Amino acid sequence: VGRMMRSPVEDVEASDSPESSGSPKRSDQAPEEVAEAHEAWQLAMEEAQVEGNESLGKVAVERLLLGHGGMPLKYRHRMWPQLLHISSSEFEKLLEVQLPNKVNEQIDADVPRTRNSLVAGRHTELRRVLHALGAHRPEIGYAQGMNQLAAVFL
Repeated sequence: VGRMMRSPVEDVEASDSPESSGSPKRSDQAPEEVAEAHEAWQLAMEEAQVEGNESLGKVAVERLLLGHGGMPLKYRHRMWPQLLHISSSEFEKLLEVQLPNKVNEQIDADVPRTRNSLVAGRHTELRRVLHALGAHRPEIGYAQGMNQLAAVFL
């Protein structure tokens, strides 16, 4: 087992905690990340760039996810477009799609209800993601609770 690293969120919460023990409540803690996972992801990303690839292959991603207990936060934002198979321009086009009023109303109601520790100050970004999701799969649209799932990826 590799060295465990505390996330920056966990460090801030621990220092701001009013509890006498000085540590945050278990439910508010970010998961600890293994240093070996960071090193493995960094090496894989560097190798892909040397080979002229903008992203990692499916097999490499699966191997990293399974072999190192997940994806460190640092790499999630770089990897989501690849994993979701959507480009920035495609995302922007989805934001231009007119959604039914009922869908917009549900998104507007759910965004403020989203767990604040996941989206503090990022409601506009979450609203954009939910709008694009509703536009991408109109047969599904948006359903109450998708905000909680999407917030994890921001």
